[in-house]
Formats: sequence, structure tokens, C-alpha cells
Amino acid sequence: MKKPTYKRKKLFVSQAIQGRLLRRMVFYWIFFQLFQWHALFLSGGITGVSEPRPFVEMYLGFLSNHVLLFAVGLSALPILIWDMLKLSNRIAGPFVQFERVLKQMTRGERAEPVRLRKGDLVTEFQGVFNEFVESRNQELDAGDDAALTPELESFIQAEVAAGNYESADEVIREAIRLLQDCERESEPEDLQPA
Repeated sequence: MKKPTYKRKKLFVSQAIQGRLLRRMVFYWIFFQLFQWHALFLSGGITGVSEPRPFVEMYLGFLSNHVLLFAVGLSALPILIWDMLKLSNRIAGPFVQFERVLKQMTRGERAEPVRLRKGDLVTEFQGVFNEFVESRNQELDAGDDAALTPELESFIQAEVAAGNYESADEVIREAIRLLQDCERESEPEDLQPA
């Protein structure tokens, strides 16, 4: 199967996945900068002092002497964020597609197999997932053998549209349950299961 070469319209598709990864990466960047900054200060800022000076004065002097280091680190942050956004899209994008298809299937609808892009990172899951989608579609096709009159189809669609039921399958299951209850009530007592 050839992989699609399309680009996604949105780069940020999942707050849950991409938001957490980006926040974590920014946290690590800040931690690294603080750690590096203070390690440099402690290794050179204090040991290279010839005469005693107040700590704040030494620290501010170190900051002013190394402002270029801070600027370089700060200028790298947007590049890191952009790259992490693109990389996380290769994970979050497929999961958004899987979620969309699962929601369709939950509503009792047929679903198309998921086609991932070249470079997406969960391609090994795609084959198994699509096998599941195909087997579910076959089950739906087998269940379509029961022919309904146009009046029943309209009734079912009206019930779903009114919000009384989530799907046509739910309407049919409820009808069968009510029929079973009705048959149980009409059976003589000695034939009813205990």
C-alpha cells in the first residue's frame, strides 16, 4: 500500500499529546539553561575572582559578560519548539485519525481504513487497526441483510435525529428487547424461565 504524500492542514492537532510534549520540552530547555548558566558561573565566576566582592555584584557581572550565551540559547528555543511540533504531529496526527474512525464505528457506521502519511510514527499499528475496521465493516454488512421497509427506515432515522438514540443499531436493539419483554409477559407462567 502506497503511503499518501499529503500534508496535514493543521500542525497542532492534539492538546493532550502535543501540548504536553511541548510543555515538557520547554521545561527541560529552561532547566538546562539554568543548570548550564549556574555551572558556568560557579566554575568561572567565583573561582576567577581576585578580590572579594558581594555575591550579587559577581552574579550580575557574570550575566553582563555572558549575555550572548543567553541570547544564543533563547534564539534556539523557537527552532526546538517548531521541530517538536512537527515531530509530535507525526504521532498525534495518526491518533486523531484512529479516534475519528473509532467514533464512527461506535455510532454503528461503516468506516474507511486509516491511511497514514509517509513518516508517521505509528505505522505498525495501522495494519492491525485496519484489519479490525474491515472485520467490523463485514459484521455491519452481514447485519444489513435484514430488509426494513421505507417506513421503518424513516422511523429509525427520526428517532436518531430527535436524539432519543445514538444510532440505528440502538433503535433496533431496543425494539428487540421490548419484543422479548412482551413475549415473556404473554407466556403462561409455567413456561416462563425461573
